[in-house]
Amino acid sequence: YHPPAWATKKVFCKKNLPTNGRLKLANLPTPLYPLTSPTSSTTTSSTSSSILQRFQDLNMTLFIKRDDMSGGVELGGNKIRKLEFLLADALSSSTT
Repeated sequence: YHPPAWATKKVFCKKNLPTNGRLKLANLPTPLYPLTSPTSSTTTSSTSSSILQRFQDLNMTLFIKRDDMSGGVELGGNKIRKLEFLLADALSSSTT
């Protein structure tokens, strides 16, 4: 493999490399949404609504963390988080 001429020039600025081992790519923080019991008659399982009802009886609210919204359509959740660490390692270990 022979890289193109523009890639062999020392154009990249290494002062912006991540110092904590993580390159920021994800849209963080991801939102939290309260989990509410379904109100429509499309509920097929009474188990899910009974569990939610138990939490409501205890005056507790469950929240869902939307990690699928961290990186867009293609890279949501853990994939984008792992990519942050892999790219930071590749940038910090490169010699050119």
